[in-house]
Amino acid sequence: RDYCNDAGILMQIVKASDPRLVARRAAALVTLAKRAEPSAGTSTVQLMGALGASFAIVPPPIKAHRLPVLNEVWKVVARCNDLADYVDCATHWLDALLHHYSDREVKLLLSDVIEHVEAAVKRGELALPGAGGGSISDQVSEERMNNSKQRLAAERLEDLVQLIVQAPSSSAVAKESASSSLKKQEPPYAVVLASDQ
Repeated sequence: RDYCNDAGILMQIVKASDPRLVARRAAALVTLAKRAEPSAGTSTVQLMGALGASFAIVPPPIKAHRLPVLNEVWKVVARCNDLADYVDCATHWLDALLHHYSDREVKLLLSDVIEHVEAAVKRGELALPGAGGGSISDQVSEERMNNSKQRLAAERLEDLVQLIVQAPSSSAVAKESASSSLKKQEPPYAVVLASDQ
């Protein structure tokens, strides 16, 4: 533990480990991840995404530990200003939430995604499509899509939308909320799926 403060090394350990082992050591791994220094090519948020991907397969075994683990992770992730890293992490965690958490946590995560997307739009980092149809990455203006990070963010948003569309039936409440929210939204925000407003 004393020498494992590199996000890249920790991410490789998480990815290479059996998800059951990662789940059993969830709290300790989240603590290590929070202390980890970003390394070349790997941010702390990407590391948190790897933990989310593992927890989607096998969640922390004690149900009482799941929410505290999620809360500790999201203290780090919610501060992320890199939309591509944020949405990638949120996609992994949404998969975990859809399988192992309640609809309340799903709705809260989707609300946080909406806030991050809206903030990125306000900063001019992402342009949402109008009512013309097509995919997000196809409709984002070419001048803004020259940056590969912006294209990656748009692609990650599409992945997130697909994950929600293909969600298991146990999260029907979240899907219904997303669907009704879409019908109420005006065209520029039609891509954003759900909000508990």
